Amino acid sequence: MKHKLILFVLIVLMIKTNVKGQTFYYYFKGEKIPVTINEDKLLVRIQNPTDRSAHSRFLTKANADRDFELSAQIDINENREYYILNRVAGSSKNVADEIAYYNNEDYISSITTTYKAMDNAIIGVSNEIIVKFKDDGSIEKIKELLAGIEYISVEQNKYNKKKYSIFLSKNATNIFQVADMLYESGFFEVAVPNFFVHVKTACNTSMPTDPLASNQWALNDINICPAWDIASASSNSPAVVAVIDVGVDATHEDLQGRVITGLSGQDLESSTSPNPRTEDFHGTAMAGIIAANNNNNKDIAGATETTKILPIRAFLGNFNDLDDSHISDAISNVLSIASSASLNVGVINLSFEMADMQGNSTPSLFPLTENEIQVAFAAGRNNFGIVIVAAAGNDAVNQLPYPANSMEALAVTASTTADDFASSYPSGGGSNFGTGVGVSAPGVGIVSLNVMGNTSLPNSLSVTNFPNALVGDGNSSSAAYVSSVAALLLQINPCLTAPEVNAIIEATANKTGTTSYSVNAQWGSWNNKMGYGRINAGNAAILAQNMYKQNLTDYSSYTYRSINDIFAGNNVTTIFPTGKYIAAANSDIHFYAYRSINLEAGFETQLQTVFDAEISNSYCGQNWNTHWKPANTNDSNLNNEQNNLNNYSAQQPLSSFNSNSNVVTIYPNPTSGISYLSYQISTTSAIEIKLTNSVGQDLSYLIQPYEKNPTAGSYKVPINSDQLAPGVYYCSISLLGGQIITKKLTVY
Repeated sequence: MKHKLILFVLIVLMIKTNVKGQTFYYYFKGEKIPVTINEDKLLVRIQNPTDRSAHSRFLTKANADRDFELSAQIDINENREYYILNRVAGSSKNVADEIAYYNNEDYISSITTTYKAMDNAIIGVSNEIIVKFKDDGSIEKIKELLAGIEYISVEQNKYNKKKYSIFLSKNATNIFQVADMLYESGFFEVAVPNFFVHVKTACNTSMPTDPLASNQWALNDINICPAWDIASASSNSPAVVAVIDVGVDATHEDLQGRVITGLSGQDLESSTSPNPRTEDFHGTAMAGIIAANNNNNKDIAGATETTKILPIRAFLGNFNDLDDSHISDAISNVLSIASSASLNVGVINLSFEMADMQGNSTPSLFPLTENEIQVAFAAGRNNFGIVIVAAAGNDAVNQLPYPANSMEALAVTASTTADDFASSYPSGGGSNFGTGVGVSAPGVGIVSLNVMGNTSLPNSLSVTNFPNALVGDGNSSSAAYVSSVAALLLQINPCLTAPEVNAIIEATANKTGTTSYSVNAQWGSWNNKMGYGRINAGNAAILAQNMYKQNLTDYSSYTYRSINDIFAGNNVTTIFPTGKYIAAANSDIHFYAYRSINLEAGFETQLQTVFDAEISNSYCGQNWNTHWKPANTNDSNLNNEQNNLNNYSAQQPLSSFNSNSNVVTIYPNPTSGISYLSYQISTTSAIEIKLTNSVGQDLSYLIQPYEKNPTAGSYKVPINSDQLAPGVYYCSISLLGGQIITKKLTVY
C-alpha cells in the first residue's frame, strides 16, 4: 500500500504542478507547439449557461474581486458559457489564490490560467480535452489511458462517433500534459485541450441604404449570366452549399424550397432547428446571396438558380464566445449530414472570423477546426473534396484571419462597384488583405435578405419598401458570391476536385483595380489585395466544362477527371499562361474523360512515368472501357494503340509517402518573407531537400537545418524566402528509393 500511495502522489503532483514560466506544448499536425503560463488572464467556464442564477452569482462574486476584473460589460441574458478575467493593474495576487477564490463555487465548471503561444497568441483552455480516435475507439479505452489522473467524465461526441470529450477535475489544472500523454499513446488523430475561440461575423453593421432594384450590380459585375446558361443546360444535380452561421430563415418568402431543414446536427445552439433568432440576420443574408429564388417578384435574385442551402446554426449573432470544438463540430456535421442524408454538399461558406484572446488567428490556435477543414477539403464529396470558402475579414489590415488563412480555404476579399479593392467601406472599416488571398468579389452595397419579421434592423441596413431585405458592406457577401460560383461549377462538372474548383475560379478572375498584379504566381499574375482578381463566373463556367492542363509539371501522383473533354499541351487555352504540360519522371498521372482526351503539342511524358488516358461510359471515373498509354519516350509521340484495361497494372506509389497531395506543402505561398516546407512521412527514411531557381541554380543554403534521417511523423522546415529576388522557385524533397515531390514557391 505504501508503494501505491507514493506513486499516486507523484502522478498527481506531476499533473497539478504549474510552474510560472514552465513550457508546455500541444500537438498540431504532429508538431509540438510550445506554450507558457499567462498569469494575467483567467478563463472561467460556467457549468450551466442557461441558468440565470449562475450568471448572477458569478457576476456578484466578480464585482467583489479587487485583483481581477471582467474583460467586458456582461448581459446575463446572453447565456454565455465563458468569462474572461483580466488582472487589475498593480495587482500582485498569486494566481493560485485567485483560482481558489472561485474554485469551490458549484456553478463554475472550471477556472484556469491562460497560456502564451507563438506570435504572442493567448490561448484559453477549460477543463475539457477533445480526442479523436484514428480508428474505432471507446470510452473504456480512454479511461484505461487516464489511470491515475483525476477526471469527472468521458463523453462521446453526438455528431462524430470517433470524437470524445474528457472533463478533468478542477484540481487537474495542467491540461496540456494530459492531452500530450493521450496523443503520444498513438491511438488518436487529435488530442488537444478545447481552446477558447472568439467568433465574429465578417460583416459590418453600419451600412448605407439603397433602392433594391438598382443595387443588384454584383450579378452583372461577376458575369453571372453565362454561368446560369451553362449550368441550366446541364443535367447534373445542383451542388448544396453549407452555410455555417447564425442560422437561416427557412420560412423567408424568397427562400421557399431552397433551404434544407429537419436533419440532426443542423443546430448546435438549441438542437432543434437551424432557424435564427429574429434579430440574427447574417446567415439569412448569406443564403439570400447564394440561393434566393429568381423570377418570383420577391426581394432579390440569388446568384444560383437551383442550388440549395444546408444551414448549420453554429452561434448566435451576439454570442461571440465559443470554443474550437464547437466550430469543428459544425464542419464535421456537414460531412455526417451529407453522408446520412445523401446530400451533394460541394461547398462550405465560412463568412466569419475566429481569433484567440489577443485577436490572433493563426491556424495552429484552432487545431480541431483545422483538422475538420482538412478532412472536408480532402475527403468530402466522396473524396473529390468540398470547397472551403472563407471571408477575409473587415478590419482593413494586412493580415488574413482564420479560417481564411487556412491552406485549404479559398480566401476572398471585397471589391467595389468600380472593380477595385475595398480598402474602406462607406459604412466604416474595410477589407483585410495579405498573403494567401485567392480572389476578390463584390462586397460594397450588397442587397440581400433580412429575417422575416425582424423589425429591429437599423435604418442604415434597411431597404426602402422591402422590409424582408437589407443592404450592406463586407466580405461576408464576397465569400457568398464565390460560394455561389463554386456551386455552379460543380453543377456544370461534378468531376472537379475541390483544388480544381479553386484553381478555375482563381485562373479566370479579371485583373481589375488599381493595385498592380506584380507577382507571377501559379495561375498567372497576383497581388495581395485582389488575389488573382475579381471573380468572373461566366469564364469560370466555360473553363469548367472541360479539363485543361497547360503550363504545369506534375511530379507526383494525380488523377484528372472531366465530364466532357481533357486537353493537355502548350497552348490549349488562353486562360492559363502558355507552357508545356509535363508528366515528370517517376510521376503517376491518370486522365479520365467522358467524351475525348486531346494530347496536343507541348504534352510531354518523361522516362519512368506512369501515364494513362482513359475514356469512360459514365461520369467521374467509373466503368472505364478504353485507355491509351504513351510510348517509352520523353517526347509527345504517343502510341495510339488500344490496350485491354484488364491487362494493365499501374505502378503503385511508394509507401513511405502518402499519395495525398496535401502531405507536402509550402505556406505562405506566394510570400515575401519566411516560408515553411511541411511534410509527413510514414516510415523512417533518409531525405534530402533542395531549393532551385527557374534555371536550376542550387539555393539550398537558404533552407534551415533539418533532420536528414527522420522517423515517421510530421515536420516543418523554414525557408529564408526573404533573401530571394521576386520570381518562381522550386523546392523538392527526395525520399530514399527515388520518389521526388516538387512544389513551386512564388516570391514577390
